[in-house]
Amino acid sequence: MNSYDKSNVYNEYIINAREYIKNHKYTEGKKELIKAISEDVENPIAYNLLGVIYEYLMDKSRAIKFYRVSYYFDQLYEPANNNLNRMSQFWDYKGRQVDLGEGSR
Repeated sequence: MNSYDKSNVYNEYIINAREYIKNHKYTEGKKELIKAISEDVENPIAYNLLGVIYEYLMDKSRAIKFYRVSYYFDQLYEPANNNLNRMSQFWDYKGRQVDLGEGSR
């Protein structure tokens, strides 16, 4: 577990959201992430995963927005850094894999 694993409730929301994302159930994933944010508003994990959802929905500007929010809360959170750097490349970023965090690459 990492330093962001503050509550079991938060973790359950994150685990559920990752599963929804992997199964392309983005609406359900967003609902879980909103619940997670209500538990811990400054935790970067949920914002990074919202960025992933918007990236998969082809909404690049919202994806970058949420990656930036995640980065704002913790500049050392590697998945947000990876995703933000990948999205800000001028060449084809789509060929690179998104980072869901927690070894889910």
